[in-house]
Amino acid sequence: ITLGFSLEAEINVDGQLGYQEQKVDLDELLRLAKENRPDLKQLGLQEEAGEKIVSIAKAGNKPNLIFLSNYDATFSTNYEEGVDRDWKKSWNLTFALNIPIFDGLATRARVKQAKSGLNQIKLGKSQLEDGIQLEVKSAYLTLQEAQALLDVQRETVQQAEESLRIANLQHENGMITSVQLTDAELALTQAQVNRLQALYDYTIAIAKIEKAIGRKL
Repeated sequence: ITLGFSLEAEINVDGQLGYQEQKVDLDELLRLAKENRPDLKQLGLQEEAGEKIVSIAKAGNKPNLIFLSNYDATFSTNYEEGVDRDWKKSWNLTFALNIPIFDGLATRARVKQAKSGLNQIKLGKSQLEDGIQLEVKSAYLTLQEAQALLDVQRETVQQAEESLRIANLQHENGMITSVQLTDAELALTQAQVNRLQALYDYTIAIAKIEKAIGRKL
């Protein structure tokens, strides 16, 4: 649904769940989010448009000068003898000065309405900026947590591999039972599964950061 695909469509996923360390700085992430988030850019453009609307509304009770010009060129198609068949050209210039005296406070009302719309845009932009900062900080902390957990799980797998190696030697020498050897194998399998889960959480945390800043890392 998110990608706009048909629910009946068959989707083949390609790729590997690999580890690629990402070193990020919170201040840099906040700066990138402010520069690249498309929703924030959109509100910025709306704010600029709102300011121009206020300026236009304020000009409603100001004198305005209208200038119109018209250029006309015609060619005679009359082929009678003695008729000039050259191009006939003419210019027409018009100036109109409009000086408002009283508009029934209509301009004041339009300015008030335009300012109200602009304030709403600014408020929405401020709330969006706060929300983006919260989203970026949350994604950053999630990434730090996932990184730390991934490091721990990596050590856990190494310890489980070493434990299984020792268990195999002990089993070959009759020092432990097959059940104890199986327990060591299961411990390694569980450690590997936990590491894959940590790697998945780390990958998702990176995706959340990229979404929060509006670009790839």
